[in-house]
Amino acid sequence: MDTDVLFESAESAEKTFKLLEKKGIVDNIRYFISPARPEGLDRESFVLLLPYVMRAGNESRIKAMIEREKADKIMVRNLEELGYLNTFESIPYIISDSCLYSFNDLSREALRGLNVSEDTLPLELNFSELKRRGCRGSVMVIYGRSPMMVSAQCTYKTASGNCRKEEAGFFGHITDRKGVRFPVRAECGSCYNVIYNSVPLSLFKEVGDIEKLGPSALRLDFTTESPAEAALIIERFLSDGLSEGSEKLIPSYTKGHFRKGVI
Repeated sequence: MDTDVLFESAESAEKTFKLLEKKGIVDNIRYFISPARPEGLDRESFVLLLPYVMRAGNESRIKAMIEREKADKIMVRNLEELGYLNTFESIPYIISDSCLYSFNDLSREALRGLNVSEDTLPLELNFSELKRRGCRGSVMVIYGRSPMMVSAQCTYKTASGNCRKEEAGFFGHITDRKGVRFPVRAECGSCYNVIYNSVPLSLFKEVGDIEKLGPSALRLDFTTESPAEAALIIERFLSDGLSEGSEKLIPSYTKGHFRKGVI
C-alpha cells in the first residue's frame, strides 16, 4: 500500500523532509501533505492542506495559498472549501479528510459527485463497520493525534485576555480534571483552535485486519512530534511496515475506535 504523510506545521514538514531526503527515502512516500510545500519536493508528491474552518471572506486567502504553492492536489476539510474549489475553471485533484464524512456508499457517491477523487476513512468506524463500508479507493489514517474538537473560542485569549495572532500555528495545552494534558494548536488565519487527543492513534499492530480491509493508502499524521521523531517513525514504518517494532517508538497510544466503535 502507498504511504501518505500529513503535517499540520509547515516548519516541521520542511525539516522532516530534509531529514528524509538525506536518507533517500522520500520517493517511498506517495503524498507529502502540508500547509506549505517543502523546498525540493516535487509538485506531484505534494498536497496542500486547507484549514478545518473556512470563514466568509476567506476565499482570497485560500486562492493565494493555492497559487503560492502551485498546488495541483488539495485536501479539503469542510463542504465550504469543497464548494469553493468546484467554482474553479480548472478543478484540482481533491482529497477529502476524515472529518468530511464518508460513512457509506451514498456519502462516498455524493463526494465523488462534487469532484472528490479520494476520501479518507472516518475515524469513528470500527473494523466491522469499515469492512461493510468497503475501503477500496480510500485512505486510512493509522498514526497520529486525532482532533477531538475544533473551537471558535480561543483558549489562549480566554485564559490571558490577549490575542497571539502573530504566533499563528503555535501549540499550547489544556489540562483536564485528571491532570491529562491535551495539545492545542492555534489556527489564527481562520481564528480557531484545534484540540488534539492526549495520545496518538496507532494501528501498527493491526496489520492483519488492515490488509483485509485493503485501503488504497495508509496515512501517518504528525502534529506535536519533533522533525527528528517524525522522520524516525516514518523511516521505521517504511522499512518495517505495520509491525510491533514500529510501535515501540510510541510509548503511549490509543487504537481509537478500530475495535470498539462509537456505539
